[in-house]
Amino acid sequence: MQLFKPYIEALSAVASRSHIRKLTLDYRHCHEGGENDWTNDIPVEALGHVTDLTLVRIPTIQLVRLKSIVEQSTTLRTLDVYLYRRTQTPLDIRQVLSSERSPSSSLDCVRIQTVGNYGFSFPAEAAGCMRNLTALSISIGYYGDKLDQFWKAMRIRGVRLQVLEVSAFTRELVKYLASYTGLRHLKIGWNGPEYDRAEALQLADDMYDVAIRSHDTTLTTLGIIEWHIPGEAWWGINEHRLKSLVRARKLRSLDLVIDTPDLSLVRSPSLYILFQAGNAICSVVDVLV
Repeated sequence: MQLFKPYIEALSAVASRSHIRKLTLDYRHCHEGGENDWTNDIPVEALGHVTDLTLVRIPTIQLVRLKSIVEQSTTLRTLDVYLYRRTQTPLDIRQVLSSERSPSSSLDCVRIQTVGNYGFSFPAEAAGCMRNLTALSISIGYYGDKLDQFWKAMRIRGVRLQVLEVSAFTRELVKYLASYTGLRHLKIGWNGPEYDRAEALQLADDMYDVAIRSHDTTLTTLGIIEWHIPGEAWWGINEHRLKSLVRARKLRSLDLVIDTPDLSLVRSPSLYILFQAGNAICSVVDVLV
């Protein structure tokens, strides 16, 4: 039986409004039946003028059908996808993004939530889908080391992102960031594998000493993804790491984790503060004890 889908008519009406540039399609309250019930495609003309498209809990069959539209669009610049699958089998990101995208495609920014079970997978081959992007945001639902092969492939292929937000920090990500120059915006989280103290200290040092120094002439934003604030004091800023930060002359927005190493054996208080370079105001937004 054909389901009544008023959203098709609504989108067709949207298509006649060429001034609409940002469009969000939220499917979370739609029919709870199987994905095979979704037999209608989103009207191509509805996306003809859209520059920013957000898809929330879109059924997989609909999302895959959008692939050809995304890769051929000459107006779409940002694609934001929040996928929640009913099975624990992740969807390969290559079913949404193509490595053979049209030369006229305008897409340069992709935001993905979530990666992992009930979401997306990023195999090494997916690096080929990123070569034309300048901005990538990945919210990871599992330990970030499962993306290590992807970051390794990104480094080998020479993909040079200018904007990167990722909620897990690993050794391979450090190597990728150190492999090129030109990054302008970096936000990271610590939803990664468990490290012992020595490994965590070394990884944190490398983030400041190697990754950030590679981009010290271009980096304007260094941030922390708030829901992935590190709980261990050794990720905090110290005098040695601060020397690397001050080399970034173009830095305008900075999130810092301040810890007190001398007291770490007794208790590990850390202040997570947001410091806007150029302003005199520092505001404490969280205290970890």
